[in-house]
Amino acid sequence: MKILILDEQGLFLDAARFFLDDLRPKVEILTASKLENGLESLRNHTDIALVLVNAKKLKQQNRDPLNIIKEYAPSVPLCLLSDPLPRSEVMHLMQKGLVGYFPKNMRSEVFVHALRLVLAGEKYMPFDLDGVYYTDEPEEMSRYVVKDAHSRQKGFVHDNDGDEASTGHLVLPSTETLASLSAREMQTLKALRDGLSNKGIAIKFGVQEVTVKQHVSAVLRKLGLKNRTEAAMVARELNL
Repeated sequence: MKILILDEQGLFLDAARFFLDDLRPKVEILTASKLENGLESLRNHTDIALVLVNAKKLKQQNRDPLNIIKEYAPSVPLCLLSDPLPRSEVMHLMQKGLVGYFPKNMRSEVFVHALRLVLAGEKYMPFDLDGVYYTDEPEEMSRYVVKDAHSRQKGFVHDNDGDEASTGHLVLPSTETLASLSAREMQTLKALRDGLSNKGIAIKFGVQEVTVKQHVSAVLRKLGLKNRTEAAMVARELNL
């Protein structure tokens, strides 16, 4: 399996090679600092499974590199690497056919797990953009906005029309309550914090999705939370 990374910053390319060494099955990392070199790699390596592009740094004659690559290799999944972007821009790009968005300030372990998810055929975007929390679970297609960062925080969910409806107050669990979580349940809570879906968590830990659902249910029950989105918000507030 091969992954192509296009970025003009050599330091980032070297770091990406190091982080992705943990991916299994083993992948071969191809890198290019210029768009034309990346297109040449696509021409010479027809088995590339994924392309990651820092489009902002690879403008070519005012043409969007993402469009150029999609035209050149339409069947190859494409992800965007960049500095943090506004939510509206990310959503627009995802609607145009990207399978992933990876801000360069994300933690290395999250980067690796997110790539695993994309390579498994899923889409990935960060759970938190501009303070807005996302979930890609079908039963929880809602967006939460944190209004304050105190020990009690008010959450609001936007419906499809953009209206806000109060979800009530989230009360942070006590140390004793957190201690009631098993090691696997704590790992699951941290995975929820990172925005991973059930499938993504299953891939990360090498377990079945049904097992993940059981762990998620246990976390919600023990912490007295309504859904995985609230769990992610609590985990972030506690800096887990």
